[in-house]
Amino acid sequence: MNRLSKEKSPYLKQHAENPVDWYPWGDEAITKARLENKPIFLSVGYSTCHWCHVMEHESFVDLEVARALNQGFVAIKVDREERPDVDALYMEAVQVMTGQGGWPMSVFLTPELKPFYGGTYYPKPHFLHLLEQIESHWKSDPARIREGSEKLTAHLGGAVNQARKAALDTTVFARFFHRALEEFDAQYGGRRGAPKFPAASELRALLRVHRRTGNARALEYVTHTLDMMLGGGIYDHLGGGFHRYSTDERWLVPHFEKMLYDQAMMSSALVEAYQATGKPEYRLALEETLNYVLREMTHKEGGFFSAEDADSEGEEGRFYVWSDAELEKALTSDEMKLLHADFVIERGGNFEHGAHILVPRQGVSRRHRSTDLTGLLAKLKHIRDQRIKPLRDEKIISAWNGLMASAFAKAGRVLQNEKYVEAARRSIDFVITKLSDGSGGLLRRWIDGEAKQPGYLDDFSFVIDACIELHQATLNKEWLEQAVRLQELQDRFFHDPDQHDYFSSRAGDLTLIHRGKEHFDNVQPSGNSVSAWNLYRLSRLVDEVSFKMCFEKLWENWPQAIEHYPWAFPHALLVLDAVTDRAMEVSFQGPWKADQIIECRAEIDKGFAPNLLWKTQPKAANQPMLQLCMDQVCENSSSDLGAIVPRLAEKKSYLLV
Repeated sequence: MNRLSKEKSPYLKQHAENPVDWYPWGDEAITKARLENKPIFLSVGYSTCHWCHVMEHESFVDLEVARALNQGFVAIKVDREERPDVDALYMEAVQVMTGQGGWPMSVFLTPELKPFYGGTYYPKPHFLHLLEQIESHWKSDPARIREGSEKLTAHLGGAVNQARKAALDTTVFARFFHRALEEFDAQYGGRRGAPKFPAASELRALLRVHRRTGNARALEYVTHTLDMMLGGGIYDHLGGGFHRYSTDERWLVPHFEKMLYDQAMMSSALVEAYQATGKPEYRLALEETLNYVLREMTHKEGGFFSAEDADSEGEEGRFYVWSDAELEKALTSDEMKLLHADFVIERGGNFEHGAHILVPRQGVSRRHRSTDLTGLLAKLKHIRDQRIKPLRDEKIISAWNGLMASAFAKAGRVLQNEKYVEAARRSIDFVITKLSDGSGGLLRRWIDGEAKQPGYLDDFSFVIDACIELHQATLNKEWLEQAVRLQELQDRFFHDPDQHDYFSSRAGDLTLIHRGKEHFDNVQPSGNSVSAWNLYRLSRLVDEVSFKMCFEKLWENWPQAIEHYPWAFPHALLVLDAVTDRAMEVSFQGPWKADQIIECRAEIDKGFAPNLLWKTQPKAANQPMLQLCMDQVCENSSSDLGAIVPRLAEKKSYLLV
């Protein structure tokens, strides 16, 4: 057992029995490298990463590789989900060196932590040769390696220094929309080519483009993409939820891991697509996904777990796929005919070794399944549940709980499902109590009773977003107060007074060669774009001018890259949509009963008004009254809901030119 046996991270513990003399990231390893003048081999990954498993089985359990690493290097293993700052810093270096990135990430550093060579997965023969070459060069000419590392390090942190003060107007949406159409796969949905990722924020941005412009192509992009995803293997048709990505252009063969943040992002996209279109298929998939999270990824005290692995029994997808023999054993001949009628089951399969990924036939309605077929699928799920399940990463990460709780709160409000709102509440209660740093701030992760690592910008901004969504779902002012409290702490820990945005990590960590910033929205939105969205809403919900000032300075100093590459900022586009639209608030006044509020909000939430905010006001009234405010002008209160609902469809239109 090496030093990783003392760690709680499932990813680090997976490597605890390796013959490699692994160190966790920290002073002990760095001091050793400097005292012995050895380069550092940094390996970064996460517990459900398939190719991380492959590299471990090929190299890190191998005695020859371990001997080379232990002799010439100080080997450090990092869980990217626990230390996103370390991951982001060296991922940028790898992308500069190679033009691409991914996990496992393999980076070689000087003892001063400056990168000089890196890549991702290396097969054992290549990796052994690389270790020999780097050790030899380090011994023969360390000055040259250090010189190269200095030049590379100087290029890092470009996001911190990029040009500011973008022209943020609706022309940005036109560029985003036309680029989306250029890349649209009209046959299979999403962007052309493979692999295909579920780009939830991009779909949400296109829904807003359609709402503001009426452009049918924008809506077609969203609905066709969702329909193809929900008809493909990337969606789990037995258990609900989304796999990580599709390896092919048809959304058929997924990379089978299930990440919490994908469930969160896709749930947010589905609830808005349901509002915008009314298609019951989107509601069904939303409910199945949320129920999957409640069933399989929720701690008994309410926090959400991080991920489920792609592999089980040593094979990727083994838990999810079916052989002909397994299906014939499980089902009667009549049941097989029923399955064949609605699902693509062909001899030879559609996956490795003749296995079947269950996907419905194109054009078959998921909503109108017969009682017999529903029972058959439940039977298959029951049989599947008896298999050895993939590893579940039971880390509870503040940021990801924020994303998931936000989706639950929004879905609970729109679907009038108190169970989902309660799930959001329990998750954020868990984070605030179990992941407290003792002074009201947040820690990064909790597992097996241990909370560790000061929270990052993402942890604060995503949890603040969830608190605001919980306020919108419950109208409980305590959630708004919680959001305000956390926002004030975020400003204290992360705010850059010179550029008016936020660093990703706190000051004072001497193991980092610089503090990074992130504005680009990737699989998850950036902490800065979520912060902009939080500050914008707080400026409208809270009578406190500092939020308005902070938002305006952040937004006025947004990187100019959004003008030229708006598709790299899809979550920031949601903020831009709100800023350039009519600012609408609906306030409840007078003696409203809880069931009356629910009925009223249900009627309003049938429509897609993503920039509408709900308020409560203590203004006295003899009967339940509603007040509509638009662009900071409040109209007379009214008890006529029917007169207000059509007004909520009003928007500021623009042209896509």
